[in-house]
Amino acid sequence: MNLQILLLAVLPLFVFVIIDAIYGAQQALKGAIIGAIFEIVLGLFMFGEIDEVSIISFLLVVVLAGISYYKKDTIHFKFQPVILGVVMGLFFLISFYLGHPLLLLFVEKYQGSLPLQMRGVMGNPVFIEFLRLASHYLGYGMIIHALCIAWAALKASNWVWLTVRFLGQFVMIFVVGFIIRLQLSL
Repeated sequence: MNLQILLLAVLPLFVFVIIDAIYGAQQALKGAIIGAIFEIVLGLFMFGEIDEVSIISFLLVVVLAGISYYKKDTIHFKFQPVILGVVMGLFFLISFYLGHPLLLLFVEKYQGSLPLQMRGVMGNPVFIEFLRLASHYLGYGMIIHALCIAWAALKASNWVWLTVRFLGQFVMIFVVGFIIRLQLSL
């Protein structure tokens, strides 16, 4: 996964934590909305389009920041990555159990834009099985990661919450990859 995409996805949350530490929660929530707008514009500039996940993430930031601002309680905003993670995890799992693993669908849909080296492995049965299993285990991983973020939102500092959100995704991806490698005996 491209590091730029992962960094872009946490931009509003990072802006929130920095501004909150300096100016307080109310200003931080405004900053998070500006960060989310910047994320959308930068994503459009970098990729030429705005994907559905970015739109949902943006809307969640705006709505939950608005609720938090109105109620003067940041917990609603801090649950943005929790909601997104659970929804995405369920989407991965449901599509897997319906026989349409998402990563396989993505690779089929975007194979024309993949690098030539990657197109060469598209017919490899081990690669296909890896994508199928990844579509399955990522669903569980996203939900577990979302639960960890929820814990951090409720019990820990903003910095711990942000760290669990950002670094936790790398840990989750590593664990999922490790499980798949064990299952495939690679």
